[in-house]
Amino acid sequence: MNINKGKQRLIQLHDEIYKQIIPNHFNKSIKYIPHITIGRCNDIKKVDSFEYEFDTKVDEVSIELIGEHEESIIIKNIKIGGLL
Repeated sequence: MNINKGKQRLIQLHDEIYKQIIPNHFNKSIKYIPHITIGRCNDIKKVDSFEYEFDTKVDEVSIELIGEHEESIIIKNIKIGGLL
């Protein structure tokens, strides 16, 4: 899902996280597109017919590490004031 309102602030947050926390992985040539990941699917045919729309307000984002067994490890939550 793509983000519309607040997109530029999320790009700035993304860039600052990469510059300050993981600078070895920051690649300016790769354009970051703000998004929300809800799940994963290995069968693209199942996705073709799925349609759903919603609006939401985001007031916190998480920095997440995916563990060696694909478990989600929340490193830090960042309050962003619900302005997105």
